[in-house]
Amino acid sequence: MPRKAFVADLDALARPGGGCCRISDIRRGDDDGSVKFVFTDAAIAPAGVEITAMIPELSDYPNAHQVFLFTESPDVPECVAAALRDLDASGKTLAAIVTTVCRTLRGASTTTDGAADAADSDEAMATDSDDDDDGYDSGGGWSDHSASSSHSHAGAAPDAARQRALRHSLRDDLRALKAAGYKAGVLGDHRGGVDLYIAVGLRIAKLGVGEEALAAWNLDRKKYLVVLLHYSNYYMDLPALCGEETYHASKYLQIVVGTHRGYKPTLEQAIAAFTQVQTEAKTVDKEDGEGEVEGAEEEVKGEDGFRSIFISGPLKDLLNNRLLTLIKYRKMFGMGWDGAELFYDEHQGRDRFNTEHPDEKYYETTSPKTRLSKYVTADALSGATPASSVSFPLLTMQLTLRHLVRCTDFCLVCHNKVSTDFEALKPYVCSNPLCLYQYMSLGFGPRIEHELLHQPAVVDLLVCFCYAAAKAHKLATFPTGMNLLVPAAQSWPAQFHRAKNELSFPDAAARPPLRTGAWIALTLDDFRGEEWHARVLDGGRATVRLAPLVPVGSGFDDAAAAAAAPTSLAARVRVYDAPFDALTDFDKRAHIVSALDTLPSVAELRRWLAGNTGGGEDADLKLWTERVSPTALGVLRWIIASNRSCIVKLSETSQRPGEQMVAGMDGWTQFRFAMGAPDKEQRFVNAVKEAQARLGSEHPSIFAFHGSPITNWHSIIREGLHFNVAAHGRAYGHGCYHSLDMATSLAYSNLAPHDASSHSWPRAAARIASAMSLNEIVNAPAEFVAQTPHLVVQHLDWIQTRYLFVRAPSAVPVAPPVAVAVAVAVKDPRPLDARFAPRGERGPLCIPAGRPRRAAEPALGMTAFGMQARTPPEEDAEEDVAECDDAASVETCDEDLAVLLSDSDSDTDSDSDSAPAAPATPAAGEFIPDTLDPSHLPTLPPPSYASPLATKRLTADLNTLLKLQRTHPLPSLGFYLSPARVSNVYHWLLELHSFPPHLPLVADLAALRPPRTSIVLELRFGPGYPHAPPFVRVVTPRFRSLAQGGGGHVTAGGALCLQLLTNDGWSAVLSVESVLLQIRVAMCEEHPAARLVVDGSAGEGGGVYGVGEAAEAYRRACRAHGWTVPEDFGRILGN
Repeated sequence: MPRKAFVADLDALARPGGGCCRISDIRRGDDDGSVKFVFTDAAIAPAGVEITAMIPELSDYPNAHQVFLFTESPDVPECVAAALRDLDASGKTLAAIVTTVCRTLRGASTTTDGAADAADSDEAMATDSDDDDDGYDSGGGWSDHSASSSHSHAGAAPDAARQRALRHSLRDDLRALKAAGYKAGVLGDHRGGVDLYIAVGLRIAKLGVGEEALAAWNLDRKKYLVVLLHYSNYYMDLPALCGEETYHASKYLQIVVGTHRGYKPTLEQAIAAFTQVQTEAKTVDKEDGEGEVEGAEEEVKGEDGFRSIFISGPLKDLLNNRLLTLIKYRKMFGMGWDGAELFYDEHQGRDRFNTEHPDEKYYETTSPKTRLSKYVTADALSGATPASSVSFPLLTMQLTLRHLVRCTDFCLVCHNKVSTDFEALKPYVCSNPLCLYQYMSLGFGPRIEHELLHQPAVVDLLVCFCYAAAKAHKLATFPTGMNLLVPAAQSWPAQFHRAKNELSFPDAAARPPLRTGAWIALTLDDFRGEEWHARVLDGGRATVRLAPLVPVGSGFDDAAAAAAAPTSLAARVRVYDAPFDALTDFDKRAHIVSALDTLPSVAELRRWLAGNTGGGEDADLKLWTERVSPTALGVLRWIIASNRSCIVKLSETSQRPGEQMVAGMDGWTQFRFAMGAPDKEQRFVNAVKEAQARLGSEHPSIFAFHGSPITNWHSIIREGLHFNVAAHGRAYGHGCYHSLDMATSLAYSNLAPHDASSHSWPRAAARIASAMSLNEIVNAPAEFVAQTPHLVVQHLDWIQTRYLFVRAPSAVPVAPPVAVAVAVAVKDPRPLDARFAPRGERGPLCIPAGRPRRAAEPALGMTAFGMQARTPPEEDAEEDVAECDDAASVETCDEDLAVLLSDSDSDTDSDSDSAPAAPATPAAGEFIPDTLDPSHLPTLPPPSYASPLATKRLTADLNTLLKLQRTHPLPSLGFYLSPARVSNVYHWLLELHSFPPHLPLVADLAALRPPRTSIVLELRFGPGYPHAPPFVRVVTPRFRSLAQGGGGHVTAGGALCLQLLTNDGWSAVLSVESVLLQIRVAMCEEHPAARLVVDGSAGEGGGVYGVGEAAEAYRRACRAHGWTVPEDFGRILGN
């Protein structure tokens, strides 16, 4: 696996002695695929130069990957900067990259003069021969050849006969999808040419997944699951992808998975899906603590777009890095998906294709516990003759469904099957610590910022449960493999100066090694012996400057004790440098308690996120460096990510079916609660059906309480209910104990070893004292192990959790509220068996009925929240779903029908790559290309610089953009670059057009005199591109400033206020196409909406912006937001 090879190589280099003699501090960089190290040389870099090696596509490692080398260190010698710009380390392993950099920079000091001369020649301008090499046609145009398509195999354009054959293959593969029951769509060049997108859609209702699993996975059954395949250089069928050049062919294919209201997104949405443009809504605290998301209207409107799902990241990794190899194994050895995946895992790093005959274990298959949808079990390769005739998009969709519907069976990182003794509703990782580390560090897990903003009560609950388990020494699983550091046992005497917030050490020679950014634990002997924690702001001086202390106890908030305490306090210092993984289980529990003691409350975390989210930029708790330690943040992330059940807080005001509270539980906070595998609901339904058919009971199920101390709930919500451990004895037999009387279960929930308050998280919204669940059980009491005084159920498939209740004796009204005494009125109560009716503190409970059964659901007599008393029909449930779903499906569009139904090449055989012809007479307000006269526009002077890397990359980007314009209708792209106006690859004049007609910007363009149909942008790329962002500004027309009621991220001087266009937001892997998309999205924002100056004061045609005012506006925006201006910005302006 390329990523594993990268991680292994990096770990080997990071060990002592792993690098070269002049290379030190080798470590993981800030971005995925980046490595940082320090080069030191007495002659040219005595202070050391920090260098970053960026590998944008880890899937290409370690043979065919690109490598970008750059440095952000100040005062770097020009010879070093020039050597890094010219150095090409692509295709080398990390060890070879480090060695090559070291060797090159060592030689730079002896060739400084020569390097300067070479740089000067580059500054003048790239030569014609350089341009020819990089794709420039000296005849006056830009050729189709680029650096990214120089391979003669997958990158070269096929001849006309091969193109016709590919179009036939495309048509046949789409027909295979249609025959298998999927919707198939084509975007871009439907003739199978450059930048082709294929969408494969299936309504989520057809997956056969229960309502609780859909709720836990945040999937809407009305939408489509869409697999999107992007072919960047002609369509490739299965034989082409699985030929001898499989590795190189995969470089021209990308796959993503998401949802959409239709079976295929728009072209703009498809492009955005591969550029990973994301925004975070700003959340504002409300008094009830649940928060309200600003821009809710945008959220609702945006739901029509292509949205990622909860495991889009793992699925993207699986489909892009493993799918082709798995298919090749299956074709070569005749094994199934199970065997191919096991063979892949056990033969990584070997010559896997020269195996004579695999072991028989690779041909064994495991059957799921219950029947799955036909879409999940279908296998196009099984029995296919010949195997090469199978549709590759069909195989892609089938593997996607296998790992989506059965997601809890597989590790989200290594994709191997997970062997556990319990079932879960949400997927997680296997027991390999490396998988847990990658799961957390690569962002495959849930984003804790999102959970804090949208489910604060649930986060608070999860932290309370973990804290209680650790405090009572019942925590059995730990966040190992995450490289967490905790305070070491060794302590150092010091003096803490309160007024300056500084530390001094009596013996300067014996002080601990304190680097800036490290965390310490501080015990103040003169102040009640309390422990504090702090981040080191400056550890290089005689006195160590600290960030504000984070108290574990009451801190200096105790006014009397603080006033009496001296300003200089004796202290003991312990440094965060002990590996958490090396501790004993006892010490691990203690340090988890300590880390959570330092964590701010959920309300504080939400307030910080709300105050630091805005302008389309994501807030990240990692940036709250002075308050939240990496260890505390890592523990919090682990707590949230390892929760494998579905917990949703219920509101006393909601009357929507499935979201109402249970009446009779006044004073308890109520949550919807579901556990078990995704098919657990189906197994429960089957058990209910069998019992009802066997016993003929009027009511298919009953409800009963299960109580357990709060110290047990951390493990219960992860492992489910079981009776593997007899915590309170089993006087009435082996099984899961329930009670119809809440008071009985409450007694068991209060059986804590000590006072429950001693196990409560100090920063919780309210200290939870009791917790219990209300479970639905098969109505067959006579077959239970016992009926009195407890219901002892021996079959776990007969139990389904429905509600979780928690209560604090003395609730504090801090968001989110935990105990609110309300009288709940149930709108639609569920009929209950009077013999087994659950009783609360004030009498029988009134339980709401579940959501009414939709027509498209399996006719199994179930609702989203329990069984209803009715006889299930005999028809096949799966067919019922298919019929109802087809009636509600989106019709296949004419463009896709033309591809599916075409039996000749008469309409597709043209070899021209031009876009569809435009209407003879343009409509009013329609954009017309090549009508702009740039002669009167103020633009930057021609650049006098160049660099080989920037020239090569820009040539490739330019060719890609021009090819995109030739093969797509311009209105669908929304931008236009005239080839005739490109005389220098470092300077582009581009137009944005065809905005959504409802925007005020469109009306303003029409109101100008004369009217306009486009916004003119100037893009200037510096010599540091692609490591440094381009300078992008509006040239014409003039926009209203924010103070004048404008928006669209356009400043008063015409610069764009986007972090993306600064050093802080830029990434070398971004393409110009994705940058233009982000700019267009920003201009289309409606709160506040972009508006133009239309009163004539700006001048004819809306006026123009000067270069100087745009440059100053850009610097002003960077200063206001704390963004970093690129180092080559002055050279871009010609200064």
